[in-house]
Amino acid sequence: MVRIDIDPHEIDRNRQADVGLVGDCGSVLGQLVPLLNKKEHGEWLKTIKESSKPMIEGELKIRREASDPIHPIRLTEQIQKFLGDDAFYVIDGGDTAYYGLTGFMSRHKAGVVGASSGLFGCLGTGIPFAMAAKLARPDMNVLLLNGDGSFGFNAMEFDTMMRHRIPVVCVINNDCAWGMIKHGQELSIGCDRLQCAELGTIHYEKMVEGLGGHGEFVTKDEEIIPALKRAFASGKPACINVMTDPTVTSPATLLFCESLKMES
Repeated sequence: MVRIDIDPHEIDRNRQADVGLVGDCGSVLGQLVPLLNKKEHGEWLKTIKESSKPMIEGELKIRREASDPIHPIRLTEQIQKFLGDDAFYVIDGGDTAYYGLTGFMSRHKAGVVGASSGLFGCLGTGIPFAMAAKLARPDMNVLLLNGDGSFGFNAMEFDTMMRHRIPVVCVINNDCAWGMIKHGQELSIGCDRLQCAELGTIHYEKMVEGLGGHGEFVTKDEEIIPALKRAFASGKPACINVMTDPTVTSPATLLFCESLKMES
């Protein structure tokens, strides 16, 4: 890992950098970019893809088969099947970020955006990012995959979408919890000691309907694609609230908890 930071004390935060470069990011990159003479990155991309296979190998069957309750990775697979790679995808959440980043593919530059998500990221960026994507490319389908917890941070921006006519379709991966927190607690302190992590069944789509948008509540696999069709056809800001399996733990959370055990 190569890390650039203007503050030398930050170079090895979270993990030790293999190469630490202290300086202004723009100035450092300005000196590095001219050194990148090689334009063909096929072998590097192949290596990256091969290295990710062990993590997703167990999910390939889940992607192909319907389940009850809906598995989050199956949800992303159905979304990808419907929209394909000619769309913009925005992701916001903890566990949800993992499912979106491993499940979505777009042929467009910055076609899959979830940079602020995950264990060391922040929540609430999804709705603003998706609004910006739709304003930048009004001709494109823009889909936002939100966790139910992260949705709450900026949910009232659906009012902004309505007032400014920004028809983003938001799909909520609703496991009725702060999923990454809940499963992290289960793995580290036990299922009988969960604290402030469970949210319950909340009809977020009703809030969007109340603001004048389009709302859908989905509990079955076969309902996902028809709901997507209706949401995009509505031409309105839309919320598809999909109830997913609350027992599923993402590999990202498992790896994080394993690292905590190793440190302790």
